[in-house]
Amino acid sequence: MKKSLLWTFYEELVLNPILTPLFGCQVFLKSSRLIFKMKAQLKFFLILFLVFGSKAVYTQGNENSWIQVHTIDTNKIELSVIYEGTLNINGEMVKSYSLVWDDTLGQSKNYPKYNRPFELKVVVRSQDSIVGKYTGLSSQMTHCTFITNADFVTIYFWLAPNFFFDWHPYSKDSIIGFRNSYYDYWNKINFNRKEYLPIRINMQKIESNNIVDGYNKKATLLETNSNIVRLYHIANGALNPDPMPKSNMGLSAGLKQVIALDRYLLNTATGRIKLGEKWIRKYGIAKTSEMDFRVIDPHLIYTTKSGKHISGKELIRKKKIDTACFESCEFETLQWSLPYSIN
Repeated sequence: MKKSLLWTFYEELVLNPILTPLFGCQVFLKSSRLIFKMKAQLKFFLILFLVFGSKAVYTQGNENSWIQVHTIDTNKIELSVIYEGTLNINGEMVKSYSLVWDDTLGQSKNYPKYNRPFELKVVVRSQDSIVGKYTGLSSQMTHCTFITNADFVTIYFWLAPNFFFDWHPYSKDSIIGFRNSYYDYWNKINFNRKEYLPIRINMQKIESNNIVDGYNKKATLLETNSNIVRLYHIANGALNPDPMPKSNMGLSAGLKQVIALDRYLLNTATGRIKLGEKWIRKYGIAKTSEMDFRVIDPHLIYTTKSGKHISGKELIRKKKIDTACFESCEFETLQWSLPYSIN
């Protein structure tokens, strides 16, 4: 039996709720073609749905669940990638590089470059391994080194709290007030993973001045990684809006957790491993939002309680593991894991 145009539209935007926030343009264009074929009475309603339905709200019985891209303010930086020469590592000659960036974080509040409540952290990956990273030091840095013979690398930046931030010089009249506002900010950052889109570098393009791929203080705009999403769920019978006082973390009503759609996530209760997107497609937003996940990194080595070493790639191939064989601290939550993408 031929599907009606209205049912086709319903399937595209409602039965497949993950598409709306992630592939908005694609869905809008496809839906627009459908709208032109519909009767005039339906056009007004559907256009309103496209404009105001960006949260992809849908109903499971009387329970509301939705998904949103976890946005972050764009960040302008100047990025340099510099070839430093070769190193002899265990008899193998490996190319060495410097990654340097200059950002404007904290300038609006007059924080000095090396004492800010937050900073950029970075990991550099080749196709097969982690080749360099900066994940924080007592003195903030805006550079890191990495070594690789790969033709391409991918750079992942994310915004994170500076655990060594000295807030005393900025306390002014209210030390307690400033300290509380700082910890409030820290809590928000800690709960909500703030990641930017990855940057791909062609390592084969080395200029005469040792600049790689044209990255010589190159103006670079760090933008939201749309694969990091928020899962919301308000249970049947729950008051909305919630009249109870909110914590100082500033979290939105119904927000259950933040996950990565394009990373392999371990369900700690079942031991099963799937991409974040597949967890949502299989179980829906409501059930997925209640699951406890850990990130499986294909480039890391994990150790069982018996001392056996096993790669993240092998765990992913298994699709299911016995979590009792590992210490609970062996796998990281999204907030503490290193960014990667399977694309």
